[in-house]
Amino acid sequence: MKHTIFFLLFQFLPTYFASEIRLCGGLDLKNDKHSCTSWSHYFCPNSTFPAPDTVAPGTEQVELDGSLVHCEAGFHQLFLCDSREDSTQRFRICVGDFSKEVGGMDGRFTVKTLEGYRPVSMLKKSDSILGTRGKNREDAVCEISELVSQEPQILTGNISDSQYVWTGKELRTHGSREPTIDELTQTSNTYAVLPSKCELLYSEDGSLFSPYSSIFCDRKTMNWDDYYVLATSITNIVKKTGKFWFNIANYRDCLSTRTCKFTTWRSALPPICKSLLDCAKDRSELNCNNLDILSNLFVKEHLDSSFSSIWNETFSEKTLSMFIKNEVFILSETSTAAPSTKKKSSSKFKFKFQWQDPWLWSILGVLILLMFVGFIIVVPKPSCACCNFGDDPCDCFTPRVSMPGYSRHLIDKKRYNDFDRNLIYGETYQTLDSDSENGS
Repeated sequence: MKHTIFFLLFQFLPTYFASEIRLCGGLDLKNDKHSCTSWSHYFCPNSTFPAPDTVAPGTEQVELDGSLVHCEAGFHQLFLCDSREDSTQRFRICVGDFSKEVGGMDGRFTVKTLEGYRPVSMLKKSDSILGTRGKNREDAVCEISELVSQEPQILTGNISDSQYVWTGKELRTHGSREPTIDELTQTSNTYAVLPSKCELLYSEDGSLFSPYSSIFCDRKTMNWDDYYVLATSITNIVKKTGKFWFNIANYRDCLSTRTCKFTTWRSALPPICKSLLDCAKDRSELNCNNLDILSNLFVKEHLDSSFSSIWNETFSEKTLSMFIKNEVFILSETSTAAPSTKKKSSSKFKFKFQWQDPWLWSILGVLILLMFVGFIIVVPKPSCACCNFGDDPCDCFTPRVSMPGYSRHLIDKKRYNDFDRNLIYGETYQTLDSDSENGS
């Protein structure tokens, strides 16, 4: 019992004395409401300590607007609270500290280039590195368009725990995989490598990693279809607006005197990621409107003013959702359009034999047997001239042919009398000279 109490204290005391407690509610895109705010109590809102008016409860639903937001980056859920008015409306009590994780690689992390293997710290813009390009992940040579030095991060080995790596089936954060014995935890300056066109890059050991971290979507795993849509969209947005997005010095958190939907810029990113993927895949007006609202809100609240003007000028006439739907090549478009562009042929029937199918060989065997039996039945048998004259029996085993010179050698000489010759071979039968001389 004593050991159990100490174990519980060891588990819960760090949580209880966390430096920050947050109350999170629903994502309200129509009203001026916070998604999360400071909370001074280790219990749910009640009649004595009600939730502030700036935070509305949310519902655990698929739709983004009105949904109960997750705890912010660096926080984890302590309580899930029902609203007093409606049990379907809820709050989250989250504890922790605001995360400064942004991803990246240590300067000693080695990548594959045309000249061989090279540490990230020795790379420069316009260098050619090897990676994969396209939805089929074909090997390609990619040019580095930007190399950004980040602030110190906690790394496992030489790569951030939040960096995506390709497992062969999906994208998974480096920290969610099983570490090897030689991967030590360290704090080091990191670099963000931005290729021009490649979605994945080759490291020294031949494995593939992503130039993006999980901070944008706050997902430990991501399937290839979603990642390809995301990477293609980001590449085209950066090409249209600029490369300032990858320098975290250009972002700012909300000051306590300002009213913002999200307190930190990191917390504002996951809803944008979700709305971007939803808009790109289903093109619905609801999801695309959410993307425009959230992206413009992020630029207004968290992006430096010198860069927000670039955004506003770029998407003044055409919104971000229109750009994603009409100009950005996305995987969902090709998979949806493929059936409609397929030509139907009614005049030509194409059949592909499966030679390993045992039924095919059985059918072929039956067909060959039927052809053999038909050949035996159809081909005429040689006829014979049956006679019953004298002692000469009917020889039905001797074929009747029309070549006198050859057939004479097949018949015994004693049978060659004039009667038999004329009867069997007709009057035109010609004998050899020796027979004529003998008068036979």
